[in-house]
This record gives sequence, C-alpha cells and structure tokens, in this order.
Amino acid sequence: MYHFIILIFSIITICLFNKSISLTYERFYGAFSLLSLLLIAEINNDIICSILFLLYLITPFLFITKDTYIKLYTALCCLLLLTLNYFLITKYDYFITIYDGFTKSFSMVIPFICCICALWIINSNIYRVTAFCISLVLFCFLAIETFIQNNIFIIYAWMEMSFIPMIVMLLSYYKEYDLKIIYKYLFYTLISAFFILIGLIGIYNDTGSVMIHDICKKSINNKFAMYILCIGAAIKLPIFPFYYWVPYVHGKSPGVCSVLLSSIVLKFSSLILVKMISPLFKIYSYKYIGYLVSIGLLVSTIQSLYTKDLKTIVAYASVIHMGIYTFILTFCNNVKYFTYSVLYHTFSMALSFLILDILKNNYKSLNFTTIKIKNKYEMILLTISTLVTIGFPFTWGFIVETVSILSLVQYDIIITGIVGLSLLFYTSYLTYINFYIFKNRLIDGIDELNILYIVIIAIILLPIILFGLVPTILL
Repeated sequence: MYHFIILIFSIITICLFNKSISLTYERFYGAFSLLSLLLIAEINNDIICSILFLLYLITPFLFITKDTYIKLYTALCCLLLLTLNYFLITKYDYFITIYDGFTKSFSMVIPFICCICALWIINSNIYRVTAFCISLVLFCFLAIETFIQNNIFIIYAWMEMSFIPMIVMLLSYYKEYDLKIIYKYLFYTLISAFFILIGLIGIYNDTGSVMIHDICKKSINNKFAMYILCIGAAIKLPIFPFYYWVPYVHGKSPGVCSVLLSSIVLKFSSLILVKMISPLFKIYSYKYIGYLVSIGLLVSTIQSLYTKDLKTIVAYASVIHMGIYTFILTFCNNVKYFTYSVLYHTFSMALSFLILDILKNNYKSLNFTTIKIKNKYEMILLTISTLVTIGFPFTWGFIVETVSILSLVQYDIIITGIVGLSLLFYTSYLTYINFYIFKNRLIDGIDELNILYIVIIAIILLPIILFGLVPTILL
C-alpha cells in the first residue's frame, strides 16, 4: 500500500509543479521515484531505506524554482508522511512499542503540525525559502523516526539530529536574526544531549540491552543513570531550574519556529519519560522530586507576572502546563491521561503561537501595555487563544487541568496546593492581560484577515473544542 501512496505522490508532484520545473527534471524525478520504490521494496535495512526515502523527498527542492511551489511541496511532503504513518499504524502494525497509544498519537500529530506550519508560511516572507522548507521536511522526518524507534540509542540519535534542521530554520527565516537565540538553544540542547547519553549508557551497562521491550523486563538498580537521565529530560521538558532558555527562545523566534519548539521539540522529553524513566525507575516513589517540580512551577508563574511580552508569557504558560502534566505520568503513573494532556498542550500552543504570529506581523511588538488592536477579528482570535490557554470550560484544557488536579490530590495535598496556586496566578494574569488589551483597543474599521490563516486556526481549534465537549472520543 505505501509503495502505491509514494507513486501517487510522485505523479501529483510532477503534475502540480510542471510549470516550475523542466522536462528534463520530470524525466529524472520519474525515474528516481521508480528506482526508490524498487530499492525500498528490496532493502530491509531501516537506515538505508530511511536515507533513500529522505533523498526522494528532498530531490524536488533542487529543481523547483518558485517560492510558492516550494512551500506547497513542503506541505505535500508532510501530508505524505502523515498518510504513510496512518497506513503503517492501521494496516501493518508497525509501531511495536511499550506504550502504543503515546507513540501512535505523536507519529500522527508531528506531520500534522509540520503540515500546518508549511501551509502557514505560504503567505510569509522568508529570507531563505529553500533552506527553511528542506529543514522543515527533515525535521518532520527525524521527529517521526524518534517516536517510532525501540532502540534507545537510535531514539537518541534521531532526536539529537533533529536540532540541526531546527537551527537552520531559525537562521533562514529572517535576514537579520538574533544569534543569542541560536547560542542559547544550542547550548541547552548540547547539555541535555550529554546528560541523556550518559544516562542511556548507564542503562545499557546495567541491563546489557538496547531494546526498550527487553530493558523493561529487567530490574535496574542504577540510581546514577536515573538522576542523569532525569536531568537531561528536565532540560528538554523543561523543568525548574532548567527552563530559562524556553521563554527567551520563544519570545525571539518566528511564530512557526515557536510552534515547532513547543509542539514537537518539548515532546521529546515526554518520550523519554514515557519509554524510559517512568517504567524503568518507578520515579513516583521519589516524592522530593515532586516538591522540586511544584516549587519550580510557582517560581516560573511568579516570573511570568513580571513579563510584558505576550509570546514570552505564553512560553511560561507552556512551562507550567508541561510541569503539571509530568505529575500525571511520573507520580500518578497514568500514561493514558498523560498522552491526552500532552496532546492538548501540542494543539493549544500551536494555536496560541500562530495567533500571536499574526499580531507580531501586524504590530511589530507584542508588549501588551503598548499594543493597540486595530482589527476586531484579531481581538477575537486573541481572546480565543487566552481562553484555550487558561483551560476555559468546554475546552480540552478544562478537562486536562481538572484531571491533573484530581490526580495530584491523591498524591500529595501540599503539592496540589502549590500547583493550584500557580494555575490561579497565571490564569488571573492572562485574563487581566486580555481585558487590558480589550480596553485599549483601537478599532478603526479594518476587518480583513487572511483566509488561509483563518482556515488553519479553525482546523487547530476544532479538536480543542471537540475533546473538551466529548473527551471520551480520545480517551
């Protein structure tokens, strides 16, 4: 089936972009497509097949000349990855992992989010379009591979390789970029990678196996490996005191890059928690870690109260949410509700950062004390973003936060109080910001918004409302 899908994709690519490419290229790409199909069918080595498939996807970027077609082809590539993953999950039972629900969910969500980002940039001015789009496809592919692997070192390799296209995207979006973003992201990524690698080596030395399903059958007594692995995951998650890179990088990054960072990159740590830390070390027995995480949530909440930039505030909200959802897995040992919660975080952060991207492009600054909204639809979008972020009733977030608090009550009442206080503070602050902007709005009759942006926002908003009204569909 997947060979047929790839063949159809090749035909669609040639038909859609025949005005932007030469006849010589059409013949070359057709031959290359057939050769790739034959090779992928015959070779059983996963690494070689992955490289061939990646070359197959990237080759058209060398020949398509128009920027709009390049962006459209990027969206098609992400759609192809989404379609292939769907058939692999439903038809071939390819995803044989410990927690099937978590892996299957994110193997579908990752190409969906990347496809949304590819469509979003169609009307955006990007300094190096080809470099950005190639990097987006690479990032999507590497992120999917990270989630579907069972070998701990292959998971690590794909995960750390994905930061390279992420950096290229940050460098390619603007002609003048802030190198501090790159330095900070690179520094924390490398530090995290070092700790995770040491932790994985410790697990391998203790068990003698690299396959997760084999490791989980053995008992692990290496607490050093656990602590090191937890530090690496805490930097990526991020958790106090390692979260300081997130608000700065989000605040300065382009909207699409912020979506990828919050909706996908931060989920790599969730993968480590689900596949390694929680099942191997039974971390819920280490109660003092819970107090550390909860105090960190309160500290990050207080820091957000002194922040004026809307993107930075949403980034702090992301840190708070991920910390709360971590409790559900590590201290309540509930993978299903953790998956449900992290999926909400993925969609809600994508929605918030895309809406803020519209405001940033129109007003250049996101300082809520000075911004004056001139479009009533932009005001509506900002209000929707605020309601979704704070978990307003009848939204997905309301169910998630209710489940989180109820789970924490059974674990520890003090931690529940600290987390509840954090939720109260940041919810009140976001509500105040929305009312402040509404009070100082400057509507002048400009009511036009890009139709493509509205459609994309509606697509993301649909599951947020649906799973808020009928959560049992996903659970």
